[in-house]
Amino acid sequence: MNETILKFEDVYYAYEGDEGETLPNAVDGVSFEINKGEFVAILGHNGSGKSTVAKLTNAMLVPQKGKIFVKEYDTSVEDNELKIRTTVGIVMQNPDNQIVATIVEEDVAFGPENLGVPQKELRTRVDNALKLVGMYEYKDYEPHKLSGGQKQRIAIAGVIAMQTECIVFDEPTAMLDPKGRKEVLAAIHDLRQKGYTIVLITHFMEEAVDADKIIVMNDGKIILTGTPKEVFTQSDLLYECDLAVPQVTLLSKAIKNNGINMPDDILTTDEFINAFTANIKQKRKL
Repeated sequence: MNETILKFEDVYYAYEGDEGETLPNAVDGVSFEINKGEFVAILGHNGSGKSTVAKLTNAMLVPQKGKIFVKEYDTSVEDNELKIRTTVGIVMQNPDNQIVATIVEEDVAFGPENLGVPQKELRTRVDNALKLVGMYEYKDYEPHKLSGGQKQRIAIAGVIAMQTECIVFDEPTAMLDPKGRKEVLAAIHDLRQKGYTIVLITHFMEEAVDADKIIVMNDGKIILTGTPKEVFTQSDLLYECDLAVPQVTLLSKAIKNNGINMPDDILTTDEFINAFTANIKQKRKL
C-alpha cells in the first residue's frame, strides 16, 4: 500500500486586501493526495492558486477551511510545525531570496544547524547534499558569485540537508536562463530517481511531461487531474485556462491535421521521431 505523504481535504484560503477586505479565494475547495516517491506537477497560469498551494504544503500558510496532512500531521496544529517542515521542504522561485549566508556550505548548513543537528552529522549532511546536486566543488564559494542555476541548486541542497522526504518546487526555473533551467531540472530528476517525493509547480509545459501525475489549477480550483498523456490531449480545456501544450504535441497535431497518421498523445521528441519514422516506413511499403 502506498504511503500518503501529503493530503489536501477541501482546502480554502483567501488573502486580505490592502484595506483589510477579504479577496476571492486563492485556493477554493482543493483536494488531492500525493504518495511517497511520486512526481507530481501542478500547472496553472499566474493567479491560478498554485503558489498558494505550495505555501500551504508545509505550513507557511494554514488553511482557513479544510484540512492538510503531512503524513499524519495536521498542518493547522502549531506543535506539528517542526515535523512538517522536516518532512516537506520548499524551493522558491528566486534563489536569492533563500540564501542567507556568505559561503555556500554555511548556507546549506543553516537549516539543519537551527534544528540542533550535531556538528559531525551536520558536516556529513552538508557534504552529501552538495554532492547530490553537483555543487560540492563550490562549497567554499560566495553565493553571489554563482550563476542563477547554481544558486538554485544550493537552495535545493539546503532543503536536502534538512533530510526532507518531499520537496516542493515553486516555479524553480522561472527566473533562470536555458542553461540554468537545464541544470535545475537535471537535479530534480536525479532526486526523483533517488526516491524523493517531488511536487513541481510550473508554467512550462515541457517540465511536466515526465510527471507521474499532473494537477491543473484555474481560479483557485482543480479543473483537471491525470497522467501527462491524459492532460495534454485536452488542449482545448488547457487553452481556456491560458495554458498550452508541449511544442512537440502541437507539431504532431498540425501534421495529423494535414493527413499524416500521428498519435494524439505525443509529448516528447523521441515519441515524435518514432511515430513519424513509422509513418515513413509504412508509406514505403505501400
